[in-house]
Amino acid sequence: MKKIISVITLTAVLIGIMLSGPVSAVSAPAVSNLELKDALEAAKTAFNFDTTNLDFNSSYSETKFGRKLWYLNWNSKSGSGSSISITVDAATGEIVNMYKWDNVIRQYSKIPKHSREEALKVAETLVKRLHPDKFKETKLMDEFGNYVYRPYYGSDSYNFNFIRTVKGIDFQDNMIQVQVDKNTLEVRNFNLDWDTVIPIPDSSKAISAADAKKKFEEKLGIELAYQMIYPNNSREPKMILVYNQKNSNSRIDAITGEIIYQPYYSIMEQSAMGGGDASAAAYVPTPEEQKVIDDSGKYISKEKAIEQLKKYINVDSKYNMDNSSLYGGYNNENAGWSISWSYSDKVNNTYSYLYGTVDAVTGEVKSFSISNSENEYKAGRVQKYTKEQYREIAEKFLKNIQPVKFSTSEYREQYHDRSSECIQLQY
Repeated sequence: MKKIISVITLTAVLIGIMLSGPVSAVSAPAVSNLELKDALEAAKTAFNFDTTNLDFNSSYSETKFGRKLWYLNWNSKSGSGSSISITVDAATGEIVNMYKWDNVIRQYSKIPKHSREEALKVAETLVKRLHPDKFKETKLMDEFGNYVYRPYYGSDSYNFNFIRTVKGIDFQDNMIQVQVDKNTLEVRNFNLDWDTVIPIPDSSKAISAADAKKKFEEKLGIELAYQMIYPNNSREPKMILVYNQKNSNSRIDAITGEIIYQPYYSIMEQSAMGGGDASAAAYVPTPEEQKVIDDSGKYISKEKAIEQLKKYINVDSKYNMDNSSLYGGYNNENAGWSISWSYSDKVNNTYSYLYGTVDAVTGEVKSFSISNSENEYKAGRVQKYTKEQYREIAEKFLKNIQPVKFSTSEYREQYHDRSSECIQLQY
């Protein structure tokens, strides 16, 4: 029996691909400033963790918002020990977040070994060292302050949130978070959430507090509600009656005075990710890290990967690149590029999504998919081609893209999904 090697989904767009001429080109964003070795050095210098004998893998991502990030991960070879993850901004070299986990059962007393003030010094020292300029723009949120922070009973760590302020106004979506162990003063998590490209509104144009209060009373107002609280950090809840804001997910635009109807997530509802506090030291890659660094020298560029994909999918000027990622190889497989594009026309109610993966070593196109409004299932739509014609198109395509592998495959009948305008053939 010949080996089944791939599953190809053919859409109506694939027919156009096979019959059309050369595809249009779109310029790709510039490559990052930091190579993998540079990102590793930034991470290891920042935290100086001992990663000897830990497996290492990395991935790289560029988003449509302009972020360029290296994701560095270390794990115990047995799969049951330490785990460390550090994210580095590839454009600036800044540490974005760090998460450290040890599979160690600790018996802690309910009375911590170190005070919150001691832990705060550790957190502040770390933030000042990693992000000195940003730290100057923050203020420490009170543990029991206005953002309803509730540490759960029996927690063995202190959590510190340094919120960004702009001209004395809190920027609630931007902050630096640090989690410190109560008994060892080890920094377990660090996270930087900081916008640098989004324009900040001019606060001098804001309506007065009196006008805002009037609009608040007119358009939102307050109402009675029941709320569960845990007084004095107790495990025993207490039900109280409070006055609560109506439509609490709504806010008043301080410039226009209009209500903003959209989900709002308070700063404390956002998950904390990813710190440590160690003196800087000269970075020397471990053997596992050096192997990944050496392998990365064999990888094709993102531009080359895009060039390979554009041989088979049409990416014209209406598309925007959503994301490009370079994932390290797993299970003895080569690393791969993953790239996606999209466009949406709300006026004409049309959309399209393109996605593809490319072997980062060989340049081989591993997969691609095309999803758009033209191929949505429509009742009563007459199928243009027969199944045999689709199969002929598929086999011609496979002989072109994978002649050797196709020669060692055989055709298998595949379930026809009637919810979409496609024929699925398996070889």
